[in-house]
Amino acid sequence: MSVLDLTFANGPATQNTCLSDWAVNQDIVYGSDYYIIQWTLFNNIEPCNNICGQKFNIKDTNCKKWVEAFKEAYKANFQDISIIMDKEADITADTLEAAITRLTQIFKQASIKAAKIRKPSPKAKPW
Repeated sequence: MSVLDLTFANGPATQNTCLSDWAVNQDIVYGSDYYIIQWTLFNNIEPCNNICGQKFNIKDTNCKKWVEAFKEAYKANFQDISIIMDKEADITADTLEAAITRLTQIFKQASIKAAKIRKPSPKAKPW
């Protein structure tokens, strides 16, 4: 089975070169046998070397166990992200950033509890 990776950008983003340098990054392996596809979004932002913090092998994760861990972490942190669920709320950039940070922590908490830590694979495919 193959996966086709596509990146879409609207006309103004393309004209202003907001999205550039699309390439397979063979220095970063994510999952058991895949490389990261990396691109530059706005040219004045520094790249993040490790987007996942600790790396997990999602392929071998028990889905039910992970979902339960996610629900538990989500329930414990719902108040911190509930503002982004409110269609009537006036959300500031700082509020949105705080909610995104908390949601990322929820995903990480679930993965720490239910997923195995990923070990680098010499069999990584170049796509």
